Amino acid sequence: MVEILAIVVSMLAFGFSLFSYIQTREMKKRENNCDKINTALQMARYYMEEIIPELSRISSEIKRNKDVDNIINRIKAQQAKLFTQEEISSIFDKEADREKLKEFFSTFVHHDLCNKLEYFSMAFIQNVADDDVVYQSLHQTFLYIVLMLYFPIANENTYLKEHEKRFSNLRQLFLRWNERQYNEGEEHTQRIQDNSTRVKTKRT
Repeated sequence: MVEILAIVVSMLAFGFSLFSYIQTREMKKRENNCDKINTALQMARYYMEEIIPELSRISSEIKRNKDVDNIINRIKAQQAKLFTQEEISSIFDKEADREKLKEFFSTFVHHDLCNKLEYFSMAFIQNVADDDVVYQSLHQTFLYIVLMLYFPIANENTYLKEHEKRFSNLRQLFLRWNERQYNEGEEHTQRIQDNSTRVKTKRT
């Protein structure tokens, strides 16, 4: 009888310890998620206060130079993946276009904006903030800015080894959000096609 009671007590103690462990783990997970959400909200505020004004400035500067504006507007988001010299030559296949961009960005102050974008991106790439919180609100302008700055970012990293390349978090977040936007577009197109097929089937 004493042995059975000891076993029961041991099992209860084990069960209680397991329950406490699970509860503690879940609590920490919830706290961690809350921290990530709060950090994401802080980064969204930083984006609105520090990056959006810079977007207006750089956009105005580029639009004042019609040649550069036309060249940059030809970039397709799905082309920008590696940020290398080879990719630059592929996207801007005319040497005259590359020279115009090089001349424009040699006198155009963009490093401060790139640094701010890198700081913003770091929180999400390093998993300190939850990018699901801000994606819908910010991804379009973010992708737009990075595409505008694609040439100087890629050109600056041309002669650096992979571990030396700058703006790595910026590039990773661009690729992540760009792929997500592309996939969402494909899913939306597929839903429209499926709905259209169902409507045609009902009519027949």
